[in-house]
Amino acid sequence: MPPSNIDIPGQRITDPAEIVIRRHRRDKRQPIVYDQRTRCYRLPTTAFEPRLPENRPNATRHDKYLSVNIASSLRTSGLPSDWGCDHAHFLAGKVSVEAVQAANLTVTWEPIESGDPTNPHHGAINGVVELYYRDQDEYVTVLSSLARASTVLPECLPEN
Repeated sequence: MPPSNIDIPGQRITDPAEIVIRRHRRDKRQPIVYDQRTRCYRLPTTAFEPRLPENRPNATRHDKYLSVNIASSLRTSGLPSDWGCDHAHFLAGKVSVEAVQAANLTVTWEPIESGDPTNPHHGAINGVVELYYRDQDEYVTVLSSLARASTVLPECLPEN
C-alpha cells in the first residue's frame, strides 16, 4: 500500500508531516538516549549510519540509502508503527520528513516486492551515503541532526 499521495515506486515523499520509522539494533554500548531538551527518548546517532565497506567490511550487504518504513503506508494497511520490529533486539524511532529535508536529504517510497521478506511499506532516506564520501564534517552533523529529531516509539521504551 503506497503512502498517501504517492503511487509510483521511487517517487519522492515531500509532505513535511509524513513520518518515517527507522529501526536500530539494540546495543548495550550505544544505549537508548534520553534527550533532556525534548524530554523524550531518541535513537542514538549510530542508528543513522549506513553500512559502508569502510566501516563494516565484513557485512554481507552495504547500503545505498537508509532503509525506513513509511508511517502512512503502515497506518493505511492497519499496521502498527513498530510493524516487524523485534523489541528484544531492535529499537524503532520516528523522524519527520521535515527533519530529513532540513538536513538536505530526501525520502522516497521504495517498496520491496520480491525476495524474502517483502515490504510494501519500505522507503529510503537518500543522500547520506553520498554525503559520507563528499563531506565527513557535514555527514557527522547530519547524523546528529537526524538523531536529535528522532523519537523512540513508546512500544520500544524501557519498562518504568
